[in-house]
Order: sequence, then structure tokens, then C-alpha cells
Amino acid sequence: MTEAEQVAEIERSLNDDNQTMMIVPAELVPEIVKLINKKRSA
Repeated sequence: MTEAEQVAEIERSLNDDNQTMMIVPAELVPEIVKLINKKRSA
């Protein structure tokens, strides 16, 4: 994904009422991804 595509994705998410952006410590990202995947497969 190019930088321009990344920027466009962020801008779209900022305008989407169904999505939320959060800043979290990088070391927590793997655990958050696991939780999201677990929720999706439930």
C-alpha cells in the first residue's frame, strides 16, 4: 500500500461513524489483533 493510499484510508475512517481510531502502545498491537480476530470468529 502506498503512502497516498494509507492517507486516503485514514481519511475515510475519520469520516466513518462505524469506525474508531485509537492510539495504543505498539507492544499491545499483537494482543489487540488477537482479540479482534477472536471476536470476528465468534
